Parts: sequence; structure tokens; C-alpha cells
Amino acid sequence: MKNKILILIIALITISTKCYKNRVDCHQIIYVNNNSNNTIYFYRGNYYPDTSIKNFNPVLSGNTYKVDEQSVTKNYSRGCYEDDFQYSHNKLIYFIFDANTLETTPWDTVRAKYLILKRYEFTLEDFQNNNFTITYP
Repeated sequence: MKNKILILIIALITISTKCYKNRVDCHQIIYVNNNSNNTIYFYRGNYYPDTSIKNFNPVLSGNTYKVDEQSVTKNYSRGCYEDDFQYSHNKLIYFIFDANTLETTPWDTVRAKYLILKRYEFTLEDFQNNNFTITYP
């Protein structure tokens, strides 16, 4: 019985851990390159052509969507970023926010006043041409 439980635990750990990697036909990692002198947050909108900011505040995810000044961070996907384009009219939208603004301004105000630094609209070809990297500015 103990061996069955041990095998089950090992199987669950193996299934639940995922090695993220990029392949020619499947990218699970994109890079966000912040060339500015300010910390930023990024956020992906999934509803192209709707470019409004939805109810997701990237600050609430800790450092997952935060990029320090003059640095690069990785963003991981469980699936392939290539597949995401078929569900979003062949474009993905990324919003860039000033960290200080997000950390000091209520999210409803950020949404209502559209307090973004930059909005990017990427096709799959754009992502491929940029090596799956978003560069701000």
C-alpha cells in the first residue's frame, strides 16, 4: 500500500511540475524588456479588438508582471503563445503601466482614465520578428 501511495505522489508531482521552454513552433516564454528608467507593470488584454482595460490589476500578482528599470523579465504560459492568437482575432494586446501609478492610484481610476504608458498590438508575425520580446519604450 505504501508503494502505491508513493507512486501516486511521484506521479502527481511529475504532472504538476512543468518545464517551460521555447521551441520553434511553441513558445511558452515571452520576454518583457524595460529600457526605461522607471519600473513598469505589463498586462495582457485578451479581447482584441476591445482595447479597454479589464478588471485585472497586475499589482495584485506580486512581482509576476513587474519589470524593474533597465531590466528584462520572463512571462510564462502553460500553453503555446502561438495558440493564443487564434482566440483573439490574430492579435494580442499588451498594456504597459507606470509602477508608481498602479501602486498609488485606485484600479477603478486607472481604468476610467486609461492611465497606460503604452499599448502594443502584436500579430504572431510581430512576435516572431521580435523574438517573442516586448520592448518598452
